[in-house]
Formats: sequence, structure tokens, C-alpha cells
Amino acid sequence: MAQVTIYARRHCIETRRAAISDAVHGAVMAALAYPAEKRTETPKMNWGIRGVNGADLALGYRVDA
Repeated sequence: MAQVTIYARRHCIETRRAAISDAVHGAVMAALAYPAEKRTETPKMNWGIRGVNGADLALGYRVDA
């Protein structure tokens, strides 16, 4: 799965989130020949960091899933 990082001011991202997501997804599909269904998001309970389930992690910041 491709990972893309976008740096911008929070206000710019929040007001254009759907358009940015569509553009990045389209570019990844075109460049890497990914199928459209690769867009599905993984629930936090399926994440894992250092052997700990993502839903059980105590992070110092909020994660929007």
C-alpha cells in the first residue's frame, strides 16, 4: 500500500480534504497501477505499533480514522 504525506496549513487541508484525497488516490492508481478498491481505510483496531493493537494505543495526539 502506498503512503503519501502532504504538508500544508491545517485550514487548507480541512477545506479541500475530499478533493486532495481524490487527486492523490487518482495519481497513485495511475502511477502504480493500483486498483480502485485499494482506497478502503483500515480501522484503528487493525493497526499495530510495537506489538500493541492500534485501538489500545495511548498516543499523545488525536488520530482521525
